[in-house]
Amino acid sequence: MIFTRNLEYLRPCMSAASIQVLTAARTSESPLRAESRADAGWDLIWAVGERKITLHSRRDPFAEADRLAAEVLAGPPVDGCVIAGVAGMYHLNAIAARLRPGSTMVVIDLDPVLFATALQYCDLNKLSQYRLHYHFIVNSDVETAKREFRMILKKMDRFDLVSFVHPAMRRIAPEPYQRLMEEIASEIKLERMDRDTRAASGYSWLENAVDNFPYLLRSPSLEEFGKCFAGSTAIVAAAGPTLSDAIPVIQKLAPQCLVFAVGTALRSLLAAGIVPDFMVALDSDPQTLRQLPAEGEILPWLAAAPSVPPPMCEKFASRSFFYTFSGMKGFNRRLTGAGFPLPVMNVGGTVSLTAIDIALLAGCETVLLCGLDLAVGADGTTHATNSMYDGCRADQQNLIPVRGNYADKVLTTPQFADYIKQMNAYLLDMTAVSKAVFYNVTTGGAMIEHTRLICPDDITPEICCFGIEGKNSLLRRLHDDAVTPSPRKRQNFLRHLGSELEFLCRDAGAAIKLCDELLGGQEAEERAERLGRLDSQLKNNSAIEFIEPALEGVLLRLRQGNRTDKSQSERLLDGKSLYQEILRAAGLFANKINNMLKTL
Repeated sequence: MIFTRNLEYLRPCMSAASIQVLTAARTSESPLRAESRADAGWDLIWAVGERKITLHSRRDPFAEADRLAAEVLAGPPVDGCVIAGVAGMYHLNAIAARLRPGSTMVVIDLDPVLFATALQYCDLNKLSQYRLHYHFIVNSDVETAKREFRMILKKMDRFDLVSFVHPAMRRIAPEPYQRLMEEIASEIKLERMDRDTRAASGYSWLENAVDNFPYLLRSPSLEEFGKCFAGSTAIVAAAGPTLSDAIPVIQKLAPQCLVFAVGTALRSLLAAGIVPDFMVALDSDPQTLRQLPAEGEILPWLAAAPSVPPPMCEKFASRSFFYTFSGMKGFNRRLTGAGFPLPVMNVGGTVSLTAIDIALLAGCETVLLCGLDLAVGADGTTHATNSMYDGCRADQQNLIPVRGNYADKVLTTPQFADYIKQMNAYLLDMTAVSKAVFYNVTTGGAMIEHTRLICPDDITPEICCFGIEGKNSLLRRLHDDAVTPSPRKRQNFLRHLGSELEFLCRDAGAAIKLCDELLGGQEAEERAERLGRLDSQLKNNSAIEFIEPALEGVLLRLRQGNRTDKSQSERLLDGKSLYQEILRAAGLFANKINNMLKTL
């Protein structure tokens, strides 16, 4: 039976969720009917009431599909195509035939019944002849389909993608498919922004992380914190202009809640006499040191990523818990393998997102978001009073409208608009896996999806889960009683890592020399063989994953410029640029670690 064959073909290309949706579709209720063709194929016709739409050309569906494919892929070569709507499926083969081998095809359909019915007549196994990476998503909910697409996108090395909605699907369900395409474009933009951030910041993240080893290896991880405050309420204070309106309720609730301040909000809270339980820090920018309390002020606890500026770790030397994030994957794997695991927290745009994630790690089930405006105030101010950006105003010419909490539209910056999308995507995911309830406690600002809007004055005891007893002594106990690596274990870790980095330097330097000799026209065969062996040694040196964040920039450039028609000289130049970055990073960090060992 063709449906069974199709299902077996789809299983490796589909998530379990999409397979479940597809197999649960009631094809007996399908508005799709099939009429046999003279060429032994089928005409697929969607009919509801008086409306009848053929899902492809009746006269020559193959020629129509080929024309559509030519239009979609008329521009420069791309890394793949996102196709919305399976329709009669002729276009799937036509587009696959025009994509370069190794490209990606993502097919998304919002009508499980139509998709399941079409699978009874159209053979997907024909796609096997094209050497592509296939992904199929089927779900009637745009948000769920978008979330699946996001997971696929994050695993792709290259994602210069074109998008295509089959004309028949635009006629059958114009609004859902239009919205789907907007969401897909937004996800691609956010992923590109995330990768560009990693490429631009990866080196400084890793440099700070290495400099922070004396603090990182002596301090407990946030795993110690896990579920210790189960069922409690968290306040996440961000530095939007409306934070001032929320200050009275934060003052009232702080003794009974776990209070997290993003760095920019800390000084605003301290000025109001509120010492939050935690300051959450992520950014590697030295400017963030301006957020810190003045000398003599009471310090909160610090929840920090390894990437923060070292003077911050020094200031909070006995009051720190550490976490990490996915942008430092190789570094994280190295720490975990050495017995120093850190929990990987979600990040994205605003540090408020990470603060929420830490609150959920602690087991909090009610999260009050205060000052998370992600929009400018009525007077154009961007941040709260007493924050490090107190008085800053946005350039009115660069502002864009977004949906507001108490107004149809409020103005925000393009950067904040991207943060809103990232926050919405994150909260959507969290509502799917957590029973936590999120309240947007504000008098203005941009609308944040998947939260319950409430004015600060309307917070009632019923909303909050009160009853955190002795939280300060509990946090001190969690910190002081945590099992941290012994001095000997720290020294062995650093000594072994420093040695591996020195081997990386040696091999990268030799590889650069061989590239220069080959580019200079010297005898090739023996040198090419030696270069291949060195390249293999570099890849097999486990320290290469440690310096991975520092290589993000060159790797992103090489992936974006990856072509199958490159000359030998172009490939050698690409290799040389990578070896130079390896030498630079490994040399710097080997020196830092060797100097560090002298002082331990």
